[in-house]
Amino acid sequence: MSASRTPNYSSDSFLITACRNGDRNAQEALFRKHYSAALHLAGCYTRSQQDAEDIASEAFYNVLNIIAQGAGPLEHFRAYLFTAIRNLCAKNSSTSSRVVVVELEAILELENGRSDPWTDDGAAQHVLADEMLRGAFENLPRRWQLALWHVIVLGTPRSDVAEILHISPNAFAALYGRAKRGLREQAAGYHR
Repeated sequence: MSASRTPNYSSDSFLITACRNGDRNAQEALFRKHYSAALHLAGCYTRSQQDAEDIASEAFYNVLNIIAQGAGPLEHFRAYLFTAIRNLCAKNSSTSSRVVVVELEAILELENGRSDPWTDDGAAQHVLADEMLRGAFENLPRRWQLALWHVIVLGTPRSDVAEILHISPNAFAALYGRAKRGLREQAAGYHR
């Protein structure tokens, strides 16, 4: 007889597989692990914290239902969830005025938890044309895009991104700093 083991709820791939098998603890673990980041991203697209909470919760509900039906991600839950959030925001922007885009600095500060897209009255602090940010990002070198995307959007730890790019953590820190400066410079070029 083997001793009963407590499942390791640390990896997304394990949790996703457990969700597919109906494990409600795995659903709760995914929620606890990713809700804060989901709420923060939703806040960058909405005018109020209540709207951000609604979007983040709906995205979680949708993704967990897709997983329960045997579809959806096999790993990288956060990337799939973030896509669901952006899709909900895009869908809602055509039917309401609750979706906005915040300034470039707020997006760059997402990773540090310093960005607060709401003011006391619930309106977005700054609005940035979507085309400007997309254009600035697309003009960056591919490695800079990958560095920014992994850290800011996907929330991948910097040491993991360094491994993905096959460079040392110190080299990644330098690359990442250049990428952030490059994005700011590209965005500034769109203001001229």
